[in-house]
Amino acid sequence: MEREKGATAPRSLLGGERGRVGSWVSDPNNDTLEWSAETFRIFGCDTRTFKPTLSAFFDLVHPEDRCAVSEASRKAQESGEDYHIEHRILRTDGQVRFVLEHARVDPGRAGGSARLIGTIQDITDRRKAQQELSKRNRQLALLASASNQLLLSDKPETELQELCEQAMRELDCQAFFLYLNGTADGRLRLHAFRGVSAAEAGEIEWLDLSRAFCGTTAPEGQRMAPGCAQPCESPIFDKLRESGLRAYSCNALTYRGKVLGILSFGTTRRDSFKADELALMESFSNQVAIALGRTFLERELRELHSKELQYSEELEAQVSLRTQELAKANQELTRQNDMLQELAKELTETEQRERQRIADKIHEDLQQLLVGSKLRATALRMQAENSPGKGSTAQELENLLEQSIAKARSLSYEISPPILRHSELGQALVWAADRTEQLHGLHLDVQIAPDLPACEEPVKVFLFSAVSELLLNVVKHSEAREARIKLSCDGSQIAVRVEDSGKGFNPDKSLARSATRAGFGLSSIERRLTVFGGRMEVETRPGAGTAVTLRVPYSTQAPSRALYPTV
Repeated sequence: MEREKGATAPRSLLGGERGRVGSWVSDPNNDTLEWSAETFRIFGCDTRTFKPTLSAFFDLVHPEDRCAVSEASRKAQESGEDYHIEHRILRTDGQVRFVLEHARVDPGRAGGSARLIGTIQDITDRRKAQQELSKRNRQLALLASASNQLLLSDKPETELQELCEQAMRELDCQAFFLYLNGTADGRLRLHAFRGVSAAEAGEIEWLDLSRAFCGTTAPEGQRMAPGCAQPCESPIFDKLRESGLRAYSCNALTYRGKVLGILSFGTTRRDSFKADELALMESFSNQVAIALGRTFLERELRELHSKELQYSEELEAQVSLRTQELAKANQELTRQNDMLQELAKELTETEQRERQRIADKIHEDLQQLLVGSKLRATALRMQAENSPGKGSTAQELENLLEQSIAKARSLSYEISPPILRHSELGQALVWAADRTEQLHGLHLDVQIAPDLPACEEPVKVFLFSAVSELLLNVVKHSEAREARIKLSCDGSQIAVRVEDSGKGFNPDKSLARSATRAGFGLSSIERRLTVFGGRMEVETRPGAGTAVTLRVPYSTQAPSRALYPTV
């Protein structure tokens, strides 16, 4: 009940009404009461048969509110102040309604008790909405509190008795039964309860999922209510019926498909539950299931962690052993790789020495013999000047010997270019470019980076030979008229790039064909680069030119001159 002083006097009197608000005038001197038509409607009275009086009005006020309404009226008459009050009424059709009354004292009369002029409004719907909102707030507070309490607890199962009792009171139930998974065979054990004695609880301590009506739906995680439950041999079914429960609902507690328990609520005061009550049961059960699932998951995690530690120790021992084996294998692999690189260098050195020996032989022996033969052929031609037949033959012989001398000289240069003996790689590449342009007419732009580190002789010889082969490929296959050689230092590597603007090619097919042929093709260059610890990069496509980059780690070791004997 509420009462406030100083409220604004009602503006709707018997002469008019606003928005389903009734008005009335009360005269305590003669026990008379005047009602508007809306006031009759609010009280559910017939204007033709019901005569409103103060006595009849108080008969319609709810018995629990009559004293408060009478006291408010008395104080208003004594103090002359306005008042308003909320109270319940009993309509003639038996309904209980909530109304709000505003009243003021009529000061217009002298002597006797003052009249009261007021309004009345049916606020039942508003009060029900407020009660429903309050109920929802209590339910949300219950769920929030239960969630917080369960999540903060290290052992949430110890909190369930108190929390289930709170939920039972909020649902206006008189019993609950909470079964949790208690055995390896999946039977459930009564963990918390209310509504039956301890002795009765002992009789239903265990719940067999294969026989109990709750169990028939628990694996599917569904709720059971009396409307869908079938009679069965479950002892809990009989106990619920014997205890006078008229409605009950059962929720399976599941987590990740595993049945952790069953929570049911029952009431003796009504035959069914409302939809919002069933929803609250389900939400509360879900909170419990989540908390129990967290405990179940933590227990599994602890077991997994224990196994993980065990496996980790075993794995660590195996990794340590394997690491030692890999370290030894890596050392052996490194040793063999170093040996392979040394062998490659020695092979290059041997090959270059043999080239130099052959070139020297050509230059010192064969070429000298050819020169001597040419001199004799010249002398013979001069002696045969008076004999036309012999002179012509001698001239032809002299020409052939001159061509042989030129070819021998060229072959000596190609086998072992003299530039490699006395110059660094950059100067050797410039010489190779000039010679290629002289022999084949391919214009070459050579770019040499300044301050290049010196490389070992085997590496220099290999790169010179590889670039010579690449230039020959440009001449034979690219159909380009210009090309470029770029020598640079890329970090710890020497990089040589040969590029042209020719017709390009399919690198996969060309490398495959090159791999099947002997010689110094792309595949051969790539294999020998790998031995030196380097790599080859090919950038090309049909119609877009070709660029081949050779990268080789350079060594700080001073270049050896042993490749070129002085004798």
